[in-house]
Amino acid sequence: MMIKNAESEILENSSPNIETHAQKFDMLDKREILLGVVESLIRTDKLEEGLQRMFHFLKKYLPLTYILYTPPYESQEEDHIYITQEGIKYFDNKKSPSYEEISKIFQHRSRFNTIKTYYFLNNKTMNEFFNIIIDKTKIESPCFYFYFKYKGQIQGSIYFGCSAKNEFTLEQRNFLESLWNPLYFIIRFFHQQSNLENLLKITQEANSSLRKQISGFPDIIGSNSGLKDVAREIRMIAPFDIPVLLTGETGTGKDLFAMQLHRLSPRGEKPFVALNCGGIAPSLLDSELFGYVKGAFTGALKDYKGRFERAHGGTLFLDEIGELPLDAQTRLLRVVQDHIVEKLGGSASIPVDFRIVCATNRNLRDMVQKGTFREDLYFRLAGVTVRIPPLRERPGDIPLLVQDILHKEAVRYGVPVPVIAAGEMQKLLNYSWPGNVRELIHVVTEGFVRSFADGAVLFRVEEAANPGPAREERDHIKTYAEVQREYFSLLLQICGGRISGKQGAATLAGLKPNTLRAKLDKLNVPYGNKVKYK
Repeated sequence: MMIKNAESEILENSSPNIETHAQKFDMLDKREILLGVVESLIRTDKLEEGLQRMFHFLKKYLPLTYILYTPPYESQEEDHIYITQEGIKYFDNKKSPSYEEISKIFQHRSRFNTIKTYYFLNNKTMNEFFNIIIDKTKIESPCFYFYFKYKGQIQGSIYFGCSAKNEFTLEQRNFLESLWNPLYFIIRFFHQQSNLENLLKITQEANSSLRKQISGFPDIIGSNSGLKDVAREIRMIAPFDIPVLLTGETGTGKDLFAMQLHRLSPRGEKPFVALNCGGIAPSLLDSELFGYVKGAFTGALKDYKGRFERAHGGTLFLDEIGELPLDAQTRLLRVVQDHIVEKLGGSASIPVDFRIVCATNRNLRDMVQKGTFREDLYFRLAGVTVRIPPLRERPGDIPLLVQDILHKEAVRYGVPVPVIAAGEMQKLLNYSWPGNVRELIHVVTEGFVRSFADGAVLFRVEEAANPGPAREERDHIKTYAEVQREYFSLLLQICGGRISGKQGAATLAGLKPNTLRAKLDKLNVPYGNKVKYK
């Protein structure tokens, strides 16, 4: 018979006079209540939550006013847990008396000479340790008490409180006594689990510290050569909890530098959460960034944590920040300013602690001037700006990157690192790499695969036969306005300076004569009587 059924049966079959906890309790199956206690404790991985569940469960059957758990004396980081109808309170354990002292107080009052000791306390002066607890909790009421002992060490104790007007009956005390066994093993399990978690945390912290000391930038090839200045900047700004904007062309590895910023920061052991703003539909951005509550929209079957909540305590990396629509920028600004998130469909304000790092291959300053990016958001995100140089500006890194890519592929497939054919590296050095490192990985990986047929690594790049322009030439690429001036000047030469008419420059350019004249005036291109044409 389940507890719920037993209780309803009592209510149905008992007379109106049977109303007290004691009368109800006498008629219930104690084994079912015991199973309910165990279930309430094991349905969570936190001791305080388990004790709170147990309190509310037992309160149905006992005149219970509070449960007080006192931790092992040695566990000075663990607090006393005091549970009432109003909720959970915690009290510092650092000033508690040792259990050796408590044992001396209780020794002559022990009911058994075994590991179990029980007390029914209805007088403040009966128990010196309980007097200390009264001072901490401001409670003065009768209670049933026992402590847990393992290999001579006290593992904690529990007080079950009642009111002076409604004390536990003998049968209720006998039932509480029967809780010793399950409570002992369950609480001991919670302590062992907590010890393992603490040990794991300490180990992770030690490993992290060691990694930071010996590795520096393990994932970034070139941090000691072409990217040395960038690596120095990253190390310098990582300890400061300030927003960082990483700029650079696509494929330069901005995401790797964002990860290194996180690893080298005080938040290094906390979450690193990334979102590509250009890779998600605008309609889904709010859900991904801020999360939503169950029922917020069709298909929202449960609460969902957004990226800000998931990054709590750590770093949020927003890649391609320049792709955010203006309305999304407004909502992002609010969270970046206030560090408070409101989920879609929810009304609660959730505080979030994060460091924000953004990356873009666009010129955000130009976007601000054009009105496509909010100026106030730009200044919030660009606390420090770090430019990642493109691969063509650091050709010395290319051989290092090639060797690293080939080595990784060889390890992946369990084969020796293939030999690069003579002259092939020069092809790569002559190429301008518009796709940067991402394109280099593609070219080298293809060369690795083909090397099994070719006998050596050959690199296939479009500009191998026609090397890219020298850097001096690239620095003097003509502007769009210069190209327009050249085009219209040549057009006027061909048309003899004529603007309108079938053979006029406007007809050939596909423009109306007045439109062409306006363009020529704007570009300072002379026409008509202002110049003679051959």
